[in-house]
Amino acid sequence: MLSRCQYYRIEHSVSQTVKDLQVSPKRARKAFRRLNQCSNFSTSNKRSNIAVDQLLESADEHLIEPERKGSRYPWGIKAGVILTRVPQIIKLPTPFEKAFYDYQLSLEQRLAARFSANFYFRKGSIAEKRWIQGGYAVLDEKKLLGRRKTKVGEEEKTEMSKDEESVLREDDVVVPNDRITEADRTNDTRSLDRKLDRRLYLLIQKNREENAWRFPQISVANGGVLHTSAEIALHTAVGKNMNTWFVGETPVCHYRYSYPEAKQNRTLLRGARIFFLRAHIFAGQAVPNGSDVKDFMWLTKEEIKEYVAPDYWLGIRHALSDR
Repeated sequence: MLSRCQYYRIEHSVSQTVKDLQVSPKRARKAFRRLNQCSNFSTSNKRSNIAVDQLLESADEHLIEPERKGSRYPWGIKAGVILTRVPQIIKLPTPFEKAFYDYQLSLEQRLAARFSANFYFRKGSIAEKRWIQGGYAVLDEKKLLGRRKTKVGEEEKTEMSKDEESVLREDDVVVPNDRITEADRTNDTRSLDRKLDRRLYLLIQKNREENAWRFPQISVANGGVLHTSAEIALHTAVGKNMNTWFVGETPVCHYRYSYPEAKQNRTLLRGARIFFLRAHIFAGQAVPNGSDVKDFMWLTKEEIKEYVAPDYWLGIRHALSDR
């Protein structure tokens, strides 16, 4: 049997909760059920349980979950695509990486057995001259100590016949293409040949004034799935003139935004939740549809920040690569 002090203690707890209106009725009932099971109260006493039930029923009449702004409408689900062109060439090493590689090379050559050129090359032969000109011999101490870099045998003056020079020219080292392409010089942001050592991402421009630049996206229909909707979004925005591959069916990032009140009442949606999937392009080029998308660009992570809205950038930045 509950004492009067115990009864008033429970009644005060219920009244305080009703006054604050900070918890839902379900959570309140659960909390006071636990109070009833405490050692301070007799759970075997029938009158005790009846008294607590009466207080809980009273609480249910007054505890009303506070209405949250915009909670009467659900969120709309959309699927977006982060289409990536992977780097085509290796990025130049940083000064620290270059110093480390040079040190590793010099250390390896110090510890390696010396190559006997006299044993393998006949004195005065074309093979010996090619070896000397190519600088394949073991580095000298000046280079190992970090002084002026010179090729071994560079000081040696060798006279070659015209036939020998022609043979050497045929085996010249192939000169690689320039790392800076014509698209880099002209700043052609629509070209896939720019920034060959960086990842590029496809950004499209919608036919509107505000928040025009973004990734391709589309609303997910009832019963639809994200990865198929993402493919539809890509083909709808920039056509099918591309050989693409979706990495997986799992989103890599998420972004949401709320609609204005007028649009909420019109669409019966609180806002949109966009789930982005990653994809790679192997060949082809984007072609805007013209009606909804009027332009596109292939941009790096830093360049994207200059075109998209600040809140949009905060939602996608961690899914983009710095290199």
